[in-house]
Amino acid sequence: MNPTTNKIIKSVFKQGAISSEFIGESIAKHQTKTTIGAHNIFLGQVRADVINNKTIKAIEYTAHEEMANKKFYEIREAAFQKHGIIQHQSFGKIIGFEVNGYGSFHMMDDANVPSLLSLPYLGAIEPNNPLYLNTRKVVLSENNPFFYKGKAGEGIGGPHTGADTIWPMSIILRAITSVDDKEITHCVRNLMQTHAGTGFMHESFHKDDASKFTRKWFAWANTLFGELIYKLHQEKPGLLQKI
Repeated sequence: MNPTTNKIIKSVFKQGAISSEFIGESIAKHQTKTTIGAHNIFLGQVRADVINNKTIKAIEYTAHEEMANKKFYEIREAAFQKHGIIQHQSFGKIIGFEVNGYGSFHMMDDANVPSLLSLPYLGAIEPNNPLYLNTRKVVLSENNPFFYKGKAGEGIGGPHTGADTIWPMSIILRAITSVDDKEITHCVRNLMQTHAGTGFMHESFHKDDASKFTRKWFAWANTLFGELIYKLHQEKPGLLQKI
């Protein structure tokens, strides 16, 4: 089953000249993705050749965008099907967090977005897709080295805040992407019990003691929490009232 069925094909083209500022911003954005082993960024420029006493300043490039974007999409999806789906010894077919295209893969998930857990939230796959559900079982278990469970709660952390630290963001995304009312209720209650009396979502908290947290104010997590509550208010008002 193709996990990206009905996915909107996005354009890979940028109209006009590509400025140095655009390149700098692109590189800066990649610096935040510290769980990725390598980035390939190809940089080029127009060579100022002189032909017939005229200096080349630009090269005009045209393409049939719809056809090109469709082909780029097909190539990407074919690569995903060939390399991105791996066979787990206990759970069967799952989506790999990181693969190298030669058969090796990194088995984990990170609390940040994007992540494997957040794929339905990003519109990359349906939340009831068997491939995603299998992947979800793995990342929400001890098979994920960054999944922690303790006296205060359970959830996914990451390499940024150290061992045994759970990110509320992962609990929020777990609820947003869940198709199970019991699981959603469990997640919301866990969030209500781990804000350490501050009324805000933090970056992370210790699995056994929610008073040990990082970042008193973390806008990203607070915004996602607001999105979760609004989603429940719109789609499951009865469930929200019972929590």
